[in-house]
Amino acid sequence: MADGVSVLRNSKQIREAVRYVLSDPNRRRVVMVAFVGKGAIGYLPNPAGIELVCWDKEGGTNPDAIRELQGHKVKVLFARSLHTKLYWAQGRGAVIGSANLSDNGLGDGRLVETAVRLPAEAVDIDALLAAVETEPASRERLLDLDRRTNRFRARNGRNDFLERKQPRTRRRSFGDWCREHNRKAWRLFAFAEGFDAEQEEELERLADENGWGRPEWFWAAKDAHTRPNEWLLMVDLAKPAESSKADSITWAIAEERVSTRGSKVLRRRDTPYVAVQKRTIAELGPPPFDARESAFQKAVRQLLRRHGVDGYRASLRFAPRGELNEEQLKELQDLYASFKPRSGAKA
Repeated sequence: MADGVSVLRNSKQIREAVRYVLSDPNRRRVVMVAFVGKGAIGYLPNPAGIELVCWDKEGGTNPDAIRELQGHKVKVLFARSLHTKLYWAQGRGAVIGSANLSDNGLGDGRLVETAVRLPAEAVDIDALLAAVETEPASRERLLDLDRRTNRFRARNGRNDFLERKQPRTRRRSFGDWCREHNRKAWRLFAFAEGFDAEQEEELERLADENGWGRPEWFWAAKDAHTRPNEWLLMVDLAKPAESSKADSITWAIAEERVSTRGSKVLRRRDTPYVAVQKRTIAELGPPPFDARESAFQKAVRQLLRRHGVDGYRASLRFAPRGELNEEQLKELQDLYASFKPRSGAKA
C-alpha cells in the first residue's frame, strides 16, 4: 500500500487500510472513535498494546465489547462527546473518516463509509489526545455503562445503532464470565414464595394503573433486588431442578418498581417494593452469561443447599444484597468446575 494520501471509498477499503496501519505490534498504535460495537476485536490485528479512546455512550458503545478488548490487553479510555474516527500507527500511517470500530463501520453492512489514508507524520497524535478529557475504562465506569445501556434498551428495545444484524456467536458461559476483565455485575435472588390469588389480583391492578400491560415478570423484594436496570439471577427454589426449559434459574431485570406501602395485600417487611420486567430478555439482553448451562444450574442449587437457603429470607441472610462475596463466589466456581464434563473448560 502506497505511503501517500489516498481516498478510501467503502468499508472494505477502510477495513483493509486499518488492518495494515495497525498490524505492527512493535509500533505505537492509537485508535480514537466515537463508538465501539460488538465484534470490534476482529478488526484490530495484534490488539495487545493498542491505545483506544472512545465515547461511553449508551446505545453506541457496547460494554461487553470493551471488556473483550481489555481482555486482549487493549488500553481503553473513555472520553465523553468524542466523535472522531481515527486509526493511527507510528511510521505506518493514519486512517481518518466516518467509520466507527464496529461491524456497521468496518464490516460489510449497509452504511456508506468514506475515509482518507495519510502518512503518520501528518497527524499530531499527542495534540489530539491532549485535546480530549479522558478517564480509564474502570470497573465502575463499565458498570455505569451497563446500567445506562440497559435503560436505553428498555426504552428502545434492543435497537442499539451499532448492534444491528449481528452474527450469532457462542453463548458466554459462567466460566467465561469468571475469566472476564471488569466483568458485568449481577445479584442473586433466591426465593420459594409466590403470589396468592389476592396478590395476583392486586398486581393486575398495579399493571393497569401504571400502564405496564402484560409484563414478563413481577416480583416483590427489598431495595437491592428491585433496582431498575440491574441484572438479577432468579432462582425459584419452589421449582424442581429438572423443571422444563431450565426456567427455575433464569435472568431478570427490573424496568420499573413501585412501593408496596399503599397496599395491604402486598406490603411485607421483606418486600417493600414490587418490580416489573415488561420486555423479554431477548429485547433487553445480553445478560452476564448463559444461566441455562447444566453445570451452572447444578452448582447454584448445590451452593444454596449447602448454606440452607430455602427461601427469600434465608437468601438475604446468605447474601444480604444479593452480591456473592469472594469466598462464596470461589465456592460456586469450584462447584461449577466439578459439574463440568471432563472435556469442558474450567471456570
